[in-house]
Amino acid sequence: MEKKKKNITFYALDLMENELNKSLSSLGTFSHVKLVGLCGTYEDGMDFIATLPDNKQKTFMWLGSSIGDLSRENGAKFIHLFQEKVMNPGDLFLIGIDRRNNREKIAAAYDDPQGINAEFAMNALDHLNVIFDQPFINRNNFDYFSTYNEDEGRREGYYRSKKDQIFEFIVSNDINKEKIKINVKVNELILIAYSYKYNKTETTKLFYDAHLAHVEKIWKSWDAISLSMIPLDKMYSKPIYLRHPLIFYLGHIPSFLDIKLATYSHEKFTETENFANIFEREINHDMDDLSKCNPHSAVPDQWPKLSLVLEYQDKVRQRLLRIYDAYKDKQIPRSLDLPFGWDNELPSRKITVESFKIQSRPITNNEYLEFMKVTVNQNYPLSWIPIDLSSFEYRVRTVFGPVDMTVAMNWHVLLSFEQASHYAEWAKMRLPTEGELRCFYDTYSRNLNLDSNFGFAYWHPTDVPLDNNSVHNIVVRGHGLLPNLRNTLGSLKVNYIPEILLISLMENIM
Repeated sequence: MEKKKKNITFYALDLMENELNKSLSSLGTFSHVKLVGLCGTYEDGMDFIATLPDNKQKTFMWLGSSIGDLSRENGAKFIHLFQEKVMNPGDLFLIGIDRRNNREKIAAAYDDPQGINAEFAMNALDHLNVIFDQPFINRNNFDYFSTYNEDEGRREGYYRSKKDQIFEFIVSNDINKEKIKINVKVNELILIAYSYKYNKTETTKLFYDAHLAHVEKIWKSWDAISLSMIPLDKMYSKPIYLRHPLIFYLGHIPSFLDIKLATYSHEKFTETENFANIFEREINHDMDDLSKCNPHSAVPDQWPKLSLVLEYQDKVRQRLLRIYDAYKDKQIPRSLDLPFGWDNELPSRKITVESFKIQSRPITNNEYLEFMKVTVNQNYPLSWIPIDLSSFEYRVRTVFGPVDMTVAMNWHVLLSFEQASHYAEWAKMRLPTEGELRCFYDTYSRNLNLDSNFGFAYWHPTDVPLDNNSVHNIVVRGHGLLPNLRNTLGSLKVNYIPEILLISLMENIM
């Protein structure tokens, strides 16, 4: 920051004033970076930060892996205190978190050959006598013991008693000077510390529960798809001949957002108002009669340059961030009594579903390939690429290019409704109805599984559990049927056609 001549103030927080002074003085002096010491607790630090102007962007750094000293639930609550009390939209929180490594690595980190960590822990017993101002405990009667709790994902430190013993101490403010006795048995463990480790899913849940999200990171994920995975010379091509060229979809998202922001704020569109006109609605043919086309935005004679669309996108994003910046000054109006829903969700309706059995996982590529071989069927899914039709050799399409069937054999297969129906008939099963699938969701989709394959977690399908007892979490883009970004496990035929069709077989219970 000093080299870049950034004028910032660095606040250091510590409970001990002498250590605070020692640490800050060791850093030296700077022209652009101002050093300030805050002596107190975390709560004291938050109280001070809350007095700073809201328009000052802040970055919080908590790098000592101290979050591991808290349970996962309390860790999220603690971070949420910062989010709630002192953070504004755009502020960053950089946290040091220990990763869930294997037991051997964690043991090597804590149980060092020199015994430094053990001596550090045992030294606390000497301080107990100082704190109580009386001979309360003899450290020679204990040794240090640490272990890694695999189930909880935490390292645990204990004092282990070498013999049966009794602790006696007198409460300092007790006028009767009555002794308190504590019995400890041989090999009894006294927990003194634990340190939680986090895997990717647990880290995601930590910030999810703390109400923190990196908005710019979400945008970067979309930019990675639209600008790095799509060749720039293909931006004006039409992969689907009934739809617009790809450039439309880069302008569609910011345009749609801009229209909504302008509508609800009673303001104008972002500068280039023509973009809102041409990017609002995509072209959408009537699939039953391709000669008919549903209403859509005017199609320009020439689509705008990519640079102009990206500039427009950035301006709309900044417009949204400005609303976030001012959110504390706004009072949220009363919401609609009627919740938002798609046209096939409203009005609500009740149906009765008879008892049924349903397979809890989708059909895999390998299972569908076996069906094709047995029935000598060459109607392969469009998600496959034929290599040799006579020998039923195929590859599976991915964003990284075609992969061999040996790699994708246990991925869920992507089928049309017709293909799924034929497979179900061959297997002497059938596809679920909308009501049956809804019933399945209500039973197994109550909690959002943050380890599911959505949000570009893997960028490709993942293996389906083949034990028939696990519910496989996959993500499908449908139209108003899927709650909480959950998965569809079957193809179904209602008043719309999902854009991705999967298969799940079922039979009625007689």
